[in-house]
Amino acid sequence: MDRNVTVLEMVVTVVLAVLVCIVAGLLLATGFYRDFWIFWFCFVVATAHFSLVKSVHGDPASPIPGQNRITAASRAFYFVLVGVVGFCINVALEQIDSFPPLCAYGFNLNNPSVFSFVRDGLFILILFFPLLFAWGLLPQADTFIIYLAEQIDMHIFGGTAATGLVCAFYALGRSILATAVLWCLGFAAFYNLGEKRNSNGDTVRYTCADLDTDPNDPRGQCEITDRVALSFFCGALVAVSYCLSRSTSNHEYIWDMLTRLLNKKMREKQQSSPDNVSDPLGEIYFQTLWRRLLTDLLVAMFTFVAVTALNVTSVFCRSEIPAYIIYSLTCVTGVVNHYIIPHVRKEMPWLCCAEPIVKASEWDCYEVQEHPRVTVIERFLQLSLYVEKNILYPLSFLFALNLSALHYQTRFGEFGAALVLTVAGMKLFRSSFTELSRQYLVFIFTLFFFNFDYRHLSEGLPLDYLIIGILFSKFYDLLLKMYFIFIYIAPWQISWSSPGHIIAQPLLVPHAPNIFFQTLIASIVGCPINPVVASTFFTLSYARPVKYWEKDYNTRRSDSSNTRLDSQLEGSLRNPNPDQLDSLFYEHLTWVLQKSLCGDLLLGRWGRVTSGDFFILTSDRLNALVHIIEIGNGFVTFQLRGLEFRGTYCHQREVEAITESITDDVGCCCCEPGHLPFFLSCNKAMSSRWLAWEVVSSCYTLHGYSIAENQAHLVFNTFDYKRGYITYYCKSIIFLLVRSPRLASLLANQGIRDALSRLHNTSYVDQDALFDETRNCDYSHSLGGVSRERFIVYYLTFIRECVTQQGLHVRHFTPLSLCLYKPLACFNSDT
Repeated sequence: MDRNVTVLEMVVTVVLAVLVCIVAGLLLATGFYRDFWIFWFCFVVATAHFSLVKSVHGDPASPIPGQNRITAASRAFYFVLVGVVGFCINVALEQIDSFPPLCAYGFNLNNPSVFSFVRDGLFILILFFPLLFAWGLLPQADTFIIYLAEQIDMHIFGGTAATGLVCAFYALGRSILATAVLWCLGFAAFYNLGEKRNSNGDTVRYTCADLDTDPNDPRGQCEITDRVALSFFCGALVAVSYCLSRSTSNHEYIWDMLTRLLNKKMREKQQSSPDNVSDPLGEIYFQTLWRRLLTDLLVAMFTFVAVTALNVTSVFCRSEIPAYIIYSLTCVTGVVNHYIIPHVRKEMPWLCCAEPIVKASEWDCYEVQEHPRVTVIERFLQLSLYVEKNILYPLSFLFALNLSALHYQTRFGEFGAALVLTVAGMKLFRSSFTELSRQYLVFIFTLFFFNFDYRHLSEGLPLDYLIIGILFSKFYDLLLKMYFIFIYIAPWQISWSSPGHIIAQPLLVPHAPNIFFQTLIASIVGCPINPVVASTFFTLSYARPVKYWEKDYNTRRSDSSNTRLDSQLEGSLRNPNPDQLDSLFYEHLTWVLQKSLCGDLLLGRWGRVTSGDFFILTSDRLNALVHIIEIGNGFVTFQLRGLEFRGTYCHQREVEAITESITDDVGCCCCEPGHLPFFLSCNKAMSSRWLAWEVVSSCYTLHGYSIAENQAHLVFNTFDYKRGYITYYCKSIIFLLVRSPRLASLLANQGIRDALSRLHNTSYVDQDALFDETRNCDYSHSLGGVSRERFIVYYLTFIRECVTQQGLHVRHFTPLSLCLYKPLACFNSDT
């Protein structure tokens, strides 16, 4: 039996147990389960209850080994969730005849067969819960909530990925709040949009017969006299979308800023007190965020005024010709920015050329001696991306909104049209502001599909773009997964010397439809696939958000900044452990990427990047894995994980594979005819297409960090060297302490004064076992420790010299005690 650790855990367990009973009774009352399936349903209910009492240790869906208290509530959570949704659909199915017909893209969404199919699928899914949990196909409850909120925010509202549970709720709630406010403005706009004045000056309303049914027909769009409300709505939609695109899903930044603003007076009072020692980095961080927020508000206000004024002129609804001109410019610019330029800057453009067509400034350098310079192509890319993101896409979507406004009012009414246009507009504008790398493909496919192939099914460009964007992301994920599977199971990719591969490879043929079905499900749901059984069979894992690793693995480094000096001098000499400093390299790499990654992505130095991508940074010293989680308008969120250091076999093989020479291969099938200048050979071009990874750049430069080997046991092999080192170490502490600008505040701090009170006694002796007369010059053999008297004898002259240079006077014991306290704090095990 598991013991509830907290009161909240106990309350959640009791509430879930009660909800499981209630939902089980409601589902049995529907009469769907009969005969044997009633017994099996009761078994499923029992498993949901028992997991609340005794959790599964080593759950397949748990991201951590051992006991996980969150997975204990997952079975009950899923049972309640699926049961409630299925019961609500069953209730709606009984009253579906009273619902008005709702048609979109030729389908009746209120079709009873659709509701019945979804209800039956959910009720049958409940019966498979024991197997799904045993195979680990359902994530733990918090992971599922993050995944669901993230998917809704990304695909419906055009948001970005989330990094945690609270962040996911914050991002989704922010989008819903913005939608509610814009929906009110949209309703007012559509209410005024259907009004016109007759010859007598009276206001009359448009009817559905007066409006054209073609969503792309501009006739009659500009005959409406009052377009101010619609223009106001469009301006607010663009401005709000811009502000949302500039803010990350991490709520801690905004919360910290609000806390500082609300407690400004209290903070000023605390800072004015000499007892409080504040960190200046927090104030710099706050000022940076505050300036960014003010800049975003000013840009949003300017955007609102500009869009409103431009929309009032009715330039967006006179004719479709300007719209298609802007559409064409947007498509061409997108192809140039996100297809041609990234490919010509790749290490192997189109996997045919042997070197980049447009090289970086340091590409030919053997060793980079300075920071990378911004090239002409990077300046052109910046200008082109600015025009595409801030001019072309907003103009294209404003044309689409204006040309489809009356069509939506005819189809969905004023309430529905305002909601559809608000949600679709936020999706359009936020997607164009945040992640541009895929938008040109979605835009081109939407235009061609609904203007040439299935024009009769079009529901207007805003809604078409929303639907195609969701479908495109799923099909693109399916393409990547199938590409990976084909590479993984190719006969020439496996080792035929293994008996397992020889037996399993022929068995792959009848298993191929199952692999495709699993891959299709994985693409729709968004879960990874795992190769098993000699790399010929694949199984599904549970769905994950964009942040692949649910648990944050923070390495704690051990160096001179957080360990005692005696451990460095004694323990490290006896048991040297070079792995203790591994995290120092990755901390420095993370700090450098925090400063330069966003700018390098904007300059295109990482190629075409989307959220969820993985990159390996490799050098002759170490390898690191960078996971791009969130890409916004002017910011990026990433996760870095350390791989291997120099000297390991994995690091050697990774570096060899990535830095392999591509010009030495001159083969074509079985012969060696050579290759054209600046091009790959036929064999190399074909083999490069059968890799699950690709070299983006071989000359990416970062400010690195290295440690020169200086073995301590060669320096401190005698007592004299150790004694001199400790003496100079103490003098360095005294020197830095006296010259510190915070010396006055430290002396006035009551906590420090209390800590120094025991050192005021002239007969004070520290008898720690660490001190001895062979290493400490202030050690008193008669007293058996470091005494205050001996400390003054050896260091008073040096202290007076330092104080004299600073223009201070030592007239009391506190400065001397502070100088004694600092070295003792570094050596004493009790301090």
